[in-house]
Amino acid sequence: RFGAFMLAEYIAVVGVSVLMVTLFLGDTYSLTAFKESTPQAVVTILQIFKFVFLTVVFCWLQLQIRWTVPKFRFDQTMMLGWKQLLPVAMVNVLVTAVIILLANRSFSL
Repeated sequence: RFGAFMLAEYIAVVGVSVLMVTLFLGDTYSLTAFKESTPQAVVTILQIFKFVFLTVVFCWLQLQIRWTVPKFRFDQTMMLGWKQLLPVAMVNVLVTAVIILLANRSFSL
């Protein structure tokens, strides 16, 4: 059971890495100048290599963060969220609303 649990955890790490590479670094235009003078098969192999390389980098990054940052207890996380981050977020919403109102007022005059 423990082996299956660990395998599922590492599969989740790979899945999140694949999603991060696809959604945030999935530009197809990075090899545009290279595509015009190179056969399609070479460009496809380079794009696959880039995808696999970035996936491995993100897996390594996730594991490094997981192994070096200490885990917080549930009550510590809840206290941080409710007592510190929620008031900061509310002040941020109010300041943003005031800035938008003042910006719209100056343009309408």
